[in-house]
Amino acid sequence: GLTERMIEALPAILSGRTKATAVMFPGGSFELVEPAYRGNATADYFNDVTAGAVRAEADARRDGIRLLEIGAGTGSTSERVFAQLKGRDLAEYRYTDVSKAFLIDAER
Repeated sequence: GLTERMIEALPAILSGRTKATAVMFPGGSFELVEPAYRGNATADYFNDVTAGAVRAEADARRDGIRLLEIGAGTGSTSERVFAQLKGRDLAEYRYTDVSKAFLIDAER
């Protein structure tokens, strides 16, 4: 898993020989990190809490809601938020992340 791979690569990461993102996303794959963001009880709970809060804000507004997601990552929170906003007016959605790999995947 992710933890084991990161621990194994720690000397190379700390010495600057390897980027942490290269270990976390081998070949641009999200396979190692995705279980940390979705499909586990803790991540799912907080994604649902966030989605519920966004829905409540959308319900309280007459105009379309505008969202800015900072740190969009694997899109696991976005997925839950969009499900909660189904049928509501989403005027604008913008996102960002420090990892270019996440942004490229999100554009697909």
